[in-house]
Amino acid sequence: SKVVNGSTDVVVDLDFRIDAPMLLHAQSNLLGVNVLLPDQYAKAANQPKKFTLDLTANDNQPLKLKMNYAQQLDVACILEDENDSFQLVGANISLGAGVAAWPKDDGLYISGNIPVLSWEKIKSYTDSKEGGSAKLGDLTLREIDVQIGKLNLPSFPLTSVRLTIVPD
Repeated sequence: SKVVNGSTDVVVDLDFRIDAPMLLHAQSNLLGVNVLLPDQYAKAANQPKKFTLDLTANDNQPLKLKMNYAQQLDVACILEDENDSFQLVGANISLGAGVAAWPKDDGLYISGNIPVLSWEKIKSYTDSKEGGSAKLGDLTLREIDVQIGKLNLPSFPLTSVRLTIVPD
């Protein structure tokens, strides 16, 4: 993919029960995999970073998927079965060491804790080739709720910032 490439060993545990949802747990140290994400989320193939994935499948209910990448990024996704293929309908991306809650409704939610964020970093994302538009599938952005330890704005540093955005 454009974000992840390479190969690695993965340990998978499956739990099949007649009276409970099917559970799949996968984990890896991602050795052999390049992760082409910005800044602290990037990873070279020879660098180990812990990755876990948990999938819950229950009859006649959406598929639930949780992923954690190096205690830096936690994602909770809801996928619905549409004509024998799964469509992403809701996702919560938690930045930092937090745990992503299940999305409240359809759409994209971004939450978490960022220790330091600068105006230059924000500007580099908005000046990118994509025009600064964050997109995850066809999900509509529903909410951003992020705590920032230190926000460095031009000539105006702020500490202990909570940024809550709900598009109108």
